[in-house]
Order: sequence, then C-alpha cells, then structure tokens
Amino acid sequence: MDASALEVDAFSFASVAVRLDQEGNHDEAIFYYLEAAEALRNAGQAGSKLAVVEKAMEYLDRVEQLKQILHLTKAVDRYNKNNRCDPEIKVYQTVVAKSKL
Repeated sequence: MDASALEVDAFSFASVAVRLDQEGNHDEAIFYYLEAAEALRNAGQAGSKLAVVEKAMEYLDRVEQLKQILHLTKAVDRYNKNNRCDPEIKVYQTVVAKSKL
C-alpha cells in the first residue's frame, strides 16, 4: 500500500476513534486509536512526508489515558457493588475534581 492510502486509512480510523471517545465508548475508541497509530506507522515506513510519528504518539498517549479511565471506572463500579472503600476511588475522585477545574 502506498503512503497516501495509509494516511487516508489512519484518518478514517482516527475519526471513528474520536467519535467513540466523545460518546464515552472507550473500549472501542482504544481499538480505533491503535489502528490509526499502526496505519500512521506503516505510512511512515512507506515514505509519508507528514508528521506521522508525532501524531501516532498522540494516539498512543490517548490510548493510555483511556486505559486509566477504564481502570478507574472499574474501581468505582467495584466500590459501588461492594459498598466498601477502595483506594483507587480516592484517585478517581481526585482526577474528576481536577478535570472540572
């Protein structure tokens, strides 16, 4: 595949990822961000002149952020289910409080 076709694929994957991310579908968004990053990596290897490495790193950074969100959300769910104190709840509450500033 040529670089421009891979760039188009990456853009398509990224568009879906952003939409899913905004809708709160984090598991699915992670998949599409990873696909976008992989397509950009392949585009770079195929000779793309775009700043594909930097953009791929942005997508991978967002994947890590979403994984943290999912992890913390699961901690809250465990807390609600078990009605007990979970140390990760304090981290979640701190993150939420900071994001509202």
